[in-house]
Amino acid sequence: MRTLPIITIIGVTLSSITVHAALQDLMLSTDFEAGSGQTGTSFTLGESPNLATFTGGESKSLGNFSLYHSGFNSWLVRGNAGRSGTNGTVDFETPADILEFYAKAEAGFNATVTAVDSNNAILASVNLTTSFQNIRWTAADLGDSISKVQLNNLNGGVNDYAVIDDFGFTPVPEPSSVLLIAGGIGLLGVRRRK
Repeated sequence: MRTLPIITIIGVTLSSITVHAALQDLMLSTDFEAGSGQTGTSFTLGESPNLATFTGGESKSLGNFSLYHSGFNSWLVRGNAGRSGTNGTVDFETPADILEFYAKAEAGFNATVTAVDSNNAILASVNLTTSFQNIRWTAADLGDSISKVQLNNLNGGVNDYAVIDDFGFTPVPEPSSVLLIAGGIGLLGVRRRK
């Protein structure tokens, strides 16, 4: 009788690890390279309802290798010819549960990247440096899921770039998906106990 609670505790622990691993498999990502389908001035990543729409920037290669974390393309938000600030936006059809990417500002230029919730409240904001920063935000850490990411190029120079590369996100799972995964694992635990 002493071993049954231990098996149950191990079963619960293994179930939560397995559910988390199954949800991680839903991550959608892009490196913005030619042939990825994520090039040009407006494009999407994923399929409805797990869709991210990129606007206000451009995925391309400029031949300046300092603008790419990997490969030869990145998503660039260009300065606005002397006017202050240009914004690129990534809108999530289903809010993001996990978001990870690399970002930087071109040498000496001022830029930020901001996570926003469904009420347009700022969840997190990072001032970008001239070196690529690995940015990872989770709904658990921020207190809410991410509905939008804004890449703000705060300088007005026409050839000043704010950059995102190697972008990935995991949509908030549907409750039915989590219940289905957890239920299947629970059934395995019950079956194992018998």
